[in-house]
Amino acid sequence: MGALRTERESVIALFLVHMFPIGHLPVVMGKPARQLPLPDGGSGPQDHPEADVLDDLDALSHVSSGFRRSPTTPAAVPPQALTRGHHPWGEMSEEDWRERFVTGTDYLWPDGADPATPTMLEAGTHLDRFGDQHGRVFAEDATLFPMRSLPPDQAGAYRRYRVVRPLPVWRSVTAGWFGQPGGGVRFRTVLGADELVTLGFLADVTGEVR
Repeated sequence: MGALRTERESVIALFLVHMFPIGHLPVVMGKPARQLPLPDGGSGPQDHPEADVLDDLDALSHVSSGFRRSPTTPAAVPPQALTRGHHPWGEMSEEDWRERFVTGTDYLWPDGADPATPTMLEAGTHLDRFGDQHGRVFAEDATLFPMRSLPPDQAGAYRRYRVVRPLPVWRSVTAGWFGQPGGGVRFRTVLGADELVTLGFLADVTGEVR
């Protein structure tokens, strides 16, 4: 029963990727939202010149040939070495920090320090990210938290992945932001982390020992 349920969940996930590439149904808003520039010059799902390698028909064949999607691995506590010396507000007060980097209930996100360039990550490459399993922004494995320029509330949930099949990404260098220095290499994927695991492009290795 467990295997059948896991297979059904994998097929459902593939259907959702195909039908809702933004990850969910459009949300009805009562008033116009503030329009912010797209980060890194990106234009959303399927914007990479090699995005066709993520064709969901190939992925469906991957599932039907024997792939079984395991349940999403719970986020782990990040290694202390990655967050050591991190100051949540940088050199600012919390009030000044929020005035600078928060608008309404959202964060103001920066572009990269340089224009993002399309590239392909080879199988065997390790990536990690802070945040939930649905995000599209990763970093080189073991990049220090301050070099990622993330808000402090993302310092608690850590995930790690291994590239299984050549993966199209946008590569850039993280700009200094959120009171942090930045400077780390970041990768923005075409689809979210959990979708890429379902499609067989990433393996979630959060629980594995380095």
